[in-house]
Amino acid sequence: MIGKPTLVRTLAVSIAVAAVMLSLMPAAGVALVRTPASSSYVTLDGSPGFPPVADPNTDTVYVPIQCQNPSTGGSCNHTASDILDLLDSRTCTAHSSADCQVVATAVAGTEPTTATVDRRTDTIFVGDAGAGGAAGAVTVVDGTTCNVSVRTGCATPIATIKLGSAFPAGLALDPATGTLYVADSNGAVDVLNVSHCNAASATDCGAPVQTITDSLGPIAVAVDVATDTVYVANGVNGYRSDTVSVIDGATCNAIQDSGCGQTPTTVTVGSSPQWDAVDQRTDTVYVANASSGSVSLINGATCNGTVTTSCGQTPPAVETGTGDNYLELDGSLHSLFSLNQDNDTMSEINIRTCNALTPSLCPVEARNEQVPFDPPTGEAANSFAIAGSGATAYIVNAGGPSLLQPISIGGCNARDASGCRVEAPHVPQTEFFPVVDATTHTIYSGNVVASGVDVFNADTCRAGQLASCSPVAVIPTPGPQANIGAIDDATHTLYVGNPAINLQFAPAKTVSVVDIAHCTATDTSGCDVTSPTIRVGTAPGPPVLDTSTDTLYVPYGGTGNRLAVISTRHCNAEQDSGCHHESASVDVPAGSNLAALSQPTDTVYEASYDTGNVVVINGATCNASDHTGCAHIAALVPTGDSPSDVLVNDATDTLYVDNGAANDTPGSVSMINTAECSGSAPSGCAQSWPTVPIGRQPQGLALDTATGDIYAADEGSAGISVIDGNACNATTTSGCPNPAPLIPTAGGPTTLAVAPWSDTVYAGDAIGYATCCGGTASMGVFKGRP
Repeated sequence: MIGKPTLVRTLAVSIAVAAVMLSLMPAAGVALVRTPASSSYVTLDGSPGFPPVADPNTDTVYVPIQCQNPSTGGSCNHTASDILDLLDSRTCTAHSSADCQVVATAVAGTEPTTATVDRRTDTIFVGDAGAGGAAGAVTVVDGTTCNVSVRTGCATPIATIKLGSAFPAGLALDPATGTLYVADSNGAVDVLNVSHCNAASATDCGAPVQTITDSLGPIAVAVDVATDTVYVANGVNGYRSDTVSVIDGATCNAIQDSGCGQTPTTVTVGSSPQWDAVDQRTDTVYVANASSGSVSLINGATCNGTVTTSCGQTPPAVETGTGDNYLELDGSLHSLFSLNQDNDTMSEINIRTCNALTPSLCPVEARNEQVPFDPPTGEAANSFAIAGSGATAYIVNAGGPSLLQPISIGGCNARDASGCRVEAPHVPQTEFFPVVDATTHTIYSGNVVASGVDVFNADTCRAGQLASCSPVAVIPTPGPQANIGAIDDATHTLYVGNPAINLQFAPAKTVSVVDIAHCTATDTSGCDVTSPTIRVGTAPGPPVLDTSTDTLYVPYGGTGNRLAVISTRHCNAEQDSGCHHESASVDVPAGSNLAALSQPTDTVYEASYDTGNVVVINGATCNASDHTGCAHIAALVPTGDSPSDVLVNDATDTLYVDNGAANDTPGSVSMINTAECSGSAPSGCAQSWPTVPIGRQPQGLALDTATGDIYAADEGSAGISVIDGNACNATTTSGCPNPAPLIPTAGGPTTLAVAPWSDTVYAGDAIGYATCCGGTASMGVFKGRP
């Protein structure tokens, strides 16, 4: 869920799409691109707050510095800062970063976490959290005497306005009434009179602070000046939040407090609203919904402090990207920019055509560009300020590393789309774990939100031919998100792990034994039969089959710490008499959820997400008929942080392991020689293996057996990395890319399958979190490496 211990804004939603995974179509063209090289970073004086702000009158970008030491993580209590860093937006841009540096600092209060600018008076209002549980405050900084050109006033703020126990999460100014509204994440909106507490007049900085109760978790605030309405995004409770409070500012402001006891009207938006902004020209309130991966459009003319006719209706929304934490309007580019932390992208919405007056002109999904913010310590960008000509965004990770990066937004906006990503085509099928049967050209796939295994015809649903990409049949399963696994061609059996019986993830604890003799792409007569099951344990993952020993290996366990060893000799589609027999199991390290088999060496490999190792099991002595080797694992191979999936290519004797599923840093793929490191030769495992850098948070791997290409689903980069497995493997690294090129996808991909005869990649991906939060799942269907 989204938390804000010291500063909110590091999205940490970890809603499992299934127990096994730790964690309209666009143009048909698919382009292989490399993630842009990172431009120069600006070293800040500490961990930034949320957000940085820009004053175009003085060409100054102000960055709240909440922590002197960003390694403190969620707490700034012992290293709290009291300054703002100042950057010159004239000399530090996306296209000219040679002179990018902090040119001055301004004194603020203790632990500055947020800020806003009054451009009329060049005043910077800074929300201070106060370290160690101290009272919150708003510090008032004179921007006329503290900017990149004039610094005489930087040492002394105009005033400090105490807020009591408040935690200022977001600020918004109503210039018409001289009122500063403060979203207090403790459950209120504070109302400050700053009409005479600014750079133009500081005669009345001691006016009493009023409070409007908002128990729904205020995290951001915006003002519609035309209707005198305050809109408060209630996102403190993460994916359990889905409202915006609508406050009548005409009766609770700097000069009028009769309405400060009001109970605000609420509007239901997407899940986890984290920021909002008002386009004053169209009375449109744009709301960033982090867990839904969308921006909602509230009509401020029909839902405001005095008119509530449309407040009871769910407003329209545009899909953006997962972790949509912050947005900002830029009038010069006619664009709303939305930063998607979990996908490493920046979305753009044309505010001239997509607004509350003309919602029908909004796209289903906003265009976006890749964000190159890639610091060594990780932490994807989550807020920014737009300055200068409007072509540069100054992005940071609030609460993360002491770095800022200017990036260009001049090529992906309402005026110019030349720099926007070209995403791979996709269809609106909510697929989770696709597996391709090359014999029958059939795709079997679990469904993210519905029970059953969806059956597709891979010949009519392929790259460049998407009109027939609908299931031809559905195989019954106990619940949704089936973990599709092994296919036994000899007995026409599909083995499916059933992790849950509903979307609340009540455990199913079984493996379905599915008869696919008459359930294929062209013969669906037997698809609706209820299959016998094997009882294993909590959260069974995708099964792996060793046909030489008639053994099915199934990862399971509440912490992914068991591997079932099951005989299929009498447990298949032709006979199920042995399906109820007790099976053996192997004790494996925690987080061991996905496995792969090397047939020539009879070795099972399993990625241990929690320990950063690959587990090596000798299948010759741990199988359905011989359990002597099941008492211990043969070897543990260190790979990288949080490995998620393993893939064997026996043609090149290579085990591919994707690393970094839990990190914001770019991931990698390790390549282990299966001829040297196996269950029967574990001593060869103890060596350093080559790696290939890929995108962020890789989740799944797939092999194209026709070309040898390896595909990695990079959820955190909204793309799929491509490796030429013939030139980049455990023994040949001359063709290894650095980093691997990326195919952009419409959402965050997690699972993959490949149809080698048509060079088609099938990707289960999503924008937002579809199971809980209104996100959108889809299936990418596109040509592999050009």
